[in-house]
Amino acid sequence: MTRLENDLKDAQLFKIWRDALRVPGKTLEQAIAEEVADYFGKTVDEVIEFWYYSTQKLKEEWIEQDPKSEKDIIDYYDKSTTYIYELSFWHTLYMNLGLIENARSLELALSQKGRKYLDFGGGTGSNIILFSQYGFDCTLADISTSLMNFANWRFIRRGITCNIIDLKNKRLPENYFDFVTAVEILEHTTNPMTIMKQIVCATKPGGLITAWVPFYKDDLRPMHLVSESQLADKFLELGLTEVSRDDEMLIRVYKKN
Repeated sequence: MTRLENDLKDAQLFKIWRDALRVPGKTLEQAIAEEVADYFGKTVDEVIEFWYYSTQKLKEEWIEQDPKSEKDIIDYYDKSTTYIYELSFWHTLYMNLGLIENARSLELALSQKGRKYLDFGGGTGSNIILFSQYGFDCTLADISTSLMNFANWRFIRRGITCNIIDLKNKRLPENYFDFVTAVEILEHTTNPMTIMKQIVCATKPGGLITAWVPFYKDDLRPMHLVSESQLADKFLELGLTEVSRDDEMLIRVYKKN
């Protein structure tokens, strides 16, 4: 594809994202800012102001809490409400490449036969909102009670049915999902191979897994715990075949054998 064709395709994909997440009469930013404001009892201006330093606030909270053990790390995510602000801001940025890739994942999922979808580490539920509008049977799995509560509130508000699995006390079903996304989650864990093994176990044979693999040190995000760039290749040892990869965006698509 030419550069112009790529740009036009990206614009089309962003429109898919925007149209799924916004509400009639509102811009994408307005729609999500109002959701966050209503949830926390804040004004839209207060939400937008917090948006712009939420990433720095997360860094400060991580450094202050200094989680070391897996239990400490889970506790950090379980209680953090700042992540709701940071993720909601990230989901509104115009022509954000990450949002475009989420819509690209939707296109890939639509090309498959099955419609059972898992967003592993689904956070505030925006991918569920996207996929639900295209006929998918959706499941969100996470460890953060604060994020899952907000996501569930959004689903009820928008009339979306979604199964929510709290990974702190419940296992994923085995050989169940046709399509799985793990968006910017594996680098936050101390044991990505173990986590990916859970995801593979939950995926049907022949099912696809889109995994974001930014395994590098990020000074702004000290909660990124994995800096082994070749780790994504090791996932093949779990019974996967690599279908495609984007080394610029650090995204891999795997098929379960």
